[in-house]
Amino acid sequence: VGKKIFSSFLLLLPVFLGLAQTSYVFQLQPKARETVSFTIVEVIDARLDQANCGFVPDENTSGQQPATFAGGLEQAWTALLPKLFKFTGEQSISLVVREFHISETNPESAYGELLTLFDFYHKKGGQYQHILRVDDLRTTSGFKIAKSHAQNTVKIIQAAGKQLEKVLTETRRQQSTSWWSSAQVK
Repeated sequence: VGKKIFSSFLLLLPVFLGLAQTSYVFQLQPKARETVSFTIVEVIDARLDQANCGFVPDENTSGQQPATFAGGLEQAWTALLPKLFKFTGEQSISLVVREFHISETNPESAYGELLTLFDFYHKKGGQYQHILRVDDLRTTSGFKIAKSHAQNTVKIIQAAGKQLEKVLTETRRQQSTSWWSSAQVK
């Protein structure tokens, strides 16, 4: 009886493997490189569910497939950042991704959402100081919207880097003005 069950299992194994769900893997391709006065030294994936980033329609079936990054979010974003930014500053920044989720619940509607939430921290001597939180929701409609999620990811990170640059520049300006004011009082 055991041999019959095992033989049946071996015969059906290719069927089960054929039904295995494939993943949609993001292809992140930056268009331009921005010069910034900081350096992102680490990406931390702090999402509750790190297995995937949501689901997109499967072009081969009527179902959905999980969306992922090759090597995971941390590895993909760590490789992407030097292509997006030319790091020129000594200020070490940690990027903590708290949420990155794609929602395409109805493939027929050709509508999708990308929700992101991440924080930038200044990392100095084992201490972390919160600098900026970025919360973004991008909606897309049309055909092959899974590809637009990758493009939106690049745009969101680029926009966040510009925001961070503005915050750091303003902070430096305030610190230099504060120093100048206190030096004149004496």
